[in-house]
Amino acid sequence: MKDKGRNRVFEKQGESRKENTMKQEKICSFDLETIPAQNIHPDCVPKFDPDSVKLGQRKDPLKIQEFLRGEEEKFNSEVVKKMSLDPYLCQILCFSGVIYDARQDAIIKEKTIYLGRYESELTSDIHHEYEMISQICDLLRQVRDEKITIVTFNGYGFDFPVLQIAAVRLNVPVIDAKTWQQWMKRYGHWSHYDLMQELGHWNIKNRKSLDFYAKRFGIGTKTDDMDGSQVFPSWQNGEDEKIKSYCRDDALLTAKLYARVGEYLI
Repeated sequence: MKDKGRNRVFEKQGESRKENTMKQEKICSFDLETIPAQNIHPDCVPKFDPDSVKLGQRKDPLKIQEFLRGEEEKFNSEVVKKMSLDPYLCQILCFSGVIYDARQDAIIKEKTIYLGRYESELTSDIHHEYEMISQICDLLRQVRDEKITIVTFNGYGFDFPVLQIAAVRLNVPVIDAKTWQQWMKRYGHWSHYDLMQELGHWNIKNRKSLDFYAKRFGIGTKTDDMDGSQVFPSWQNGEDEKIKSYCRDDALLTAKLYARVGEYLI
């Protein structure tokens, strides 16, 4: 009896998703680019702990010291990536959102919001972190109010948690709890499709990259001269337009991917 009841729930959810999505011609896809948080308490930054390193059979003090130096260098080289991917240790550098006609395969409108390097460099397209998160939340409220389905690639595991924690950290007025619950609903809700999860059947072993799916389904490729690991060095080098373009291209590619496979996921 429990299995029958559970099946009826899944059937009802599936019917609801199909009905609501079929009514939607417009979707909103978005992407975030993050860097290690620049204004963070020193105690929150990951630090190398030599006492946690397993020395194996090493006994010679000089060899141990040399080995520890190598392990510390390895640790430090991975800190940027670790912090950039941790919702509690990163900050949003760039947001790009696209309102897309999934049936006509066409952009309706798009917006990119970029965080500047220093307050003294603020221009019309560079915002304080608080203002940036506020604008992103305002855009998502509009999407919610217009009942537009959000489409992401790993939004469930990354983009939404990062955005939510940033709002809490900066005390930005949050979107109502019910909406967040719908966007973060495991196994999907018509208001949010996470294509990494959907195409991987919610199984971590089946997940593949956005670039893989784009190539496999014949809709293009990700930006050739850029990947996520290059965002922070590019920011340090002042390559702001390159980062904006990369973020925008990922958001657009996600929208195109949904236009290609969406009807098969319902």
